Formats: sequence, structure tokens, C-alpha cells
Amino acid sequence: MTNQTLSHSDFLQLLHDKLLNHHPLLNSPSFSAAALQIHPNQNIFFDIIEPAHDLIDILVVHIPLEDPYALIVGAALKFAIRRFALPIERGYYFDKSRLWEKNLLTPQEIIQNVQKEFAYALQECNLTISIFYGRFNLPYRTFTYLNCGLGALMQINQEQKLTQLSQKWTSLGTTSQPLASANTLVKPGDWFVYYHFENGENELRESRYSHLLLESLKTQLHLDASSFINFLEHHLPFSEQSNLKNSCFVLALKVNENLTHVSPRKDRTAMFSSDVSQLSALRLFVREICQQAPSACESFGLQVLLAVNELFCNIVKYAYHNQPKGEILIESQYVDDGICFTLSDRGTAFNPLKINHPNLAGEQESGFGFFIVQQIADHISYIPKKTDTDWNHIRIFKRYFSEEDHMELVHHIQDHLLIIAPKGDNLDAKNASSFKEDVLKLIRQAEFSNVILNLTHLQFIDSSGLGVLLSLQRTLHAQGGSLKLVHLSKSIRTMFEIVSMHRIFDIFNTVDEAVQSFK
Repeated sequence: MTNQTLSHSDFLQLLHDKLLNHHPLLNSPSFSAAALQIHPNQNIFFDIIEPAHDLIDILVVHIPLEDPYALIVGAALKFAIRRFALPIERGYYFDKSRLWEKNLLTPQEIIQNVQKEFAYALQECNLTISIFYGRFNLPYRTFTYLNCGLGALMQINQEQKLTQLSQKWTSLGTTSQPLASANTLVKPGDWFVYYHFENGENELRESRYSHLLLESLKTQLHLDASSFINFLEHHLPFSEQSNLKNSCFVLALKVNENLTHVSPRKDRTAMFSSDVSQLSALRLFVREICQQAPSACESFGLQVLLAVNELFCNIVKYAYHNQPKGEILIESQYVDDGICFTLSDRGTAFNPLKINHPNLAGEQESGFGFFIVQQIADHISYIPKKTDTDWNHIRIFKRYFSEEDHMELVHHIQDHLLIIAPKGDNLDAKNASSFKEDVLKLIRQAEFSNVILNLTHLQFIDSSGLGVLLSLQRTLHAQGGSLKLVHLSKSIRTMFEIVSMHRIFDIFNTVDEAVQSFK
């Protein structure tokens, strides 16, 4: 292997190509984006960052290529911005208007941190770097941006209404004054076009090019961003052979028309006092929210209700020490695949890591509350207060049951017997809880305590499913009734024999045999 020595210019070119001239992911279900760069070696690079699934950050940076240190500083700056925008550890923050969100820095905080971190290097190298940074918050339909001395941005909607987003600050390295961001509303189908013409073009010619850019976009609103950029390359004088002798840069982003699925849902808030006399009102509040949730069944609502009830009682007992004058704020939030409840209080904070697992041998009469919450919730997060006047916040998320989790039950009455046939292949940890709730509901409605389960369709059962069958049998025996099983497949019968449950249940080959056994 031979050693090759790179020239200074080759080294800078390699640094630019590998670290700066990186083309990020430019499409997602929420937007499409594409860039036009005439003279690819120009001193502009861009990046698209997704700090969360519903946030899109846009970064454009201008560096003076004639300075030998600029590329190194530019590369360091790019990765510093990504570090601030994508922290390794993400918590949640609480806002009264937006409830819980990812604990991310705002665009203003990101650029201010970069300005602070690079101030000394920029001064020592006598560099000025221009930055444009913007964030699309799709659920709240906003675009927040800072323009530190670079290019221009236009917004145009489907009705061809143009807005020039002209707020601009001076370049980094020229001032230490605090920066402020600007905001604009975003609608489905909106276009955002950022453009920059390199110095050397006079103001009149630059105005002409921006006008051509706008008029082109007005005729191509139906395209996606990539198709629009392709149109520009073939129809406008933005090429090596054109009158535009210096480099130009255009970044086009289109918000998809079908953005409705990420719009925020209506949330509800209620304040309660730290008194168990509030439990009835609390349960009514939670029950109404669960009933209005999409894709939620009765058993889902009962589980959420139980979890919120237990958290409320824990706050009353441990945070406020049964003192009735404390405040407990409860907020609900619908998300795409489930529902969130946040309980906030000003009482004594706790450390979740120090909560012991309860003794399940029947020797303990308390300490089951948080254990129940852990069994029900898919996610739990807790932020303790930092000062005596702050709030503690505990948030639970429960995912909606999917169609495959919820087993259909076909039933009929014969000779005063309730015969139930589950229409599903599996009875396991995924659907055992909802199956039990649905069977008990049928038993209550029919008012019969003698039940036959026709398991013709069932092909798999795990320990959770077996536990549910045992629980149903105990419930019916307590009512003076009985549970009998029919049509067990070979695999199910084998499972019963392995755990000796064929000795506990009455098992029959046909429904008629099971009916006759009751006579």
C-alpha cells in the first residue's frame, strides 16, 4: 500500500465532500424536500434533522471558502448543531398549553448555544459564518426560524398567496447580542423555498432571479419538491452556461396535503383537591375521556381508569400525607395510538427506583397501587419538582388495543346455558385481559352461571390464557355455576395435559355432550 500525500487544496476538498456536502434524507410522510446547488463546491451546505417524528429542522450554513480554517470550523459547527438538536438523552417537559413534549432545545436556544460555543474560535480566526435554522412543528402547524445573515425565504400556499419571511439577524461572529426567532403558521400543501445567490450578482439581477423562482413555483404547485427542483434545472437560467456566473442555492420544501393526521387532538384538564372524596368526580372525568377516545373498548377504559385512580390515591397518601388542601392537576391527551394522562402535584416528591415490588403471597395489605399502574401502562415518566414551589409530574401512556388483540365472541342460549364461541386463533398475554372482561360481561348480561366455551377456533393458549380460564371457572363456581370446555384442538389439549388442567376442567368433544352433562 502506497502512502499518498494530499495537497492542501485536495485536503480541503476531501473535507468538504465527506463532512459538509452530505445529502440528508429529504422525504417523509409529512413533507418532501429537494435542493438545487449550482457549482457543487460552493461554500454553502445544508442539513435536514428530525429531532422527533413530528418535528423537522432545516439548517443552511454559509462559510467563506477562501479562509483555510473555515471548512474545519464549518464541520465542527455542523456537528455541534446536530448535538444540540439531537441530545443523547431525551426527557419530557411540561407546558400548560401543550402538555408533555420531548425535552428538546428550541431553534433559538440551539443557535444561541452555537454562538456561545464558537464565539472565541470565530473571533480568533476572524471568521463570520451565516446560518439559517428553522423548525417545522407539524402537530401545532408552526414554522419557527432564525436567519443569521443568509439568503431569503418565501412561503406560498395553494392559493398562490406569497409571504416573504424577511426577519434577519447579523452573521455569527459579528455580534454577541441575544437572538430572537420568528414564527409563521403552516398549512397542508404550503411551500417554503429558501434561496441564496452568491455575491457578485447585482441587486437588480438577484431580484430578477427571485422573481423567476416565484413565478415558476406558482405554476408548479402540484409537484413535489424533487420534481420542482428538476423543473428549475431544465427551465431556468440556473446552470453552468447561464448568465448566473456565480453559485446559487435553492432549497424547496413542500408540506404534504394530507397532513391532517398529525394535527393535535382536543385535550381536557381538571383540578382536584387532595382528598379521597374526589374519587367519584375523578372517575367520571376519566371515564368520559376514555369513552370519547378513538379505538378504545370498555376493557381499555377500565384499565386506564384503574391506573389513574391508583396514581391519584398515591398522591393523596404519599405526596400530601392525606392533607386535603393540596392541588392535583389532571390532564388528558389523545395521541395517534393511545391516550396519555398527566397528574401534577406540589407535594413531596418520590424516587420511583426506591419503590419495592409488593409481596404477592397474600401477606401484604397495601403497596399494590404503583405495581398495578406498572402492569397497565405501556409507558410511565416522572419528573420531580426542583423547588418547593414547583410541581411533580407523572405521566402514563396506554396504547389502544388493536383489532387482533380484541377477540370476537359469538354466543347463544340453549337450555338455560350460555354457550360462547371465541372467534380467534390465540388466547395469550396480548388479549387475555380483554377476553376475560368480555366473557364476564356476557355472563352478567345473560344472568346465567352455567357456561360452555366452544374452543373450535382456538389454536394456541399460553399461561395468561390458562389463568383467565381458571379465573372464569372460580367466578362461576362462586355463583353456584360451572364452566365446561368443548372442541379443544390437539395442541390445546396437549397444553392442558402438560399442566394437568385436564383434571380441573370438564372437557367434551361436542357442544351436545356438554349440554347433556348439565341434565
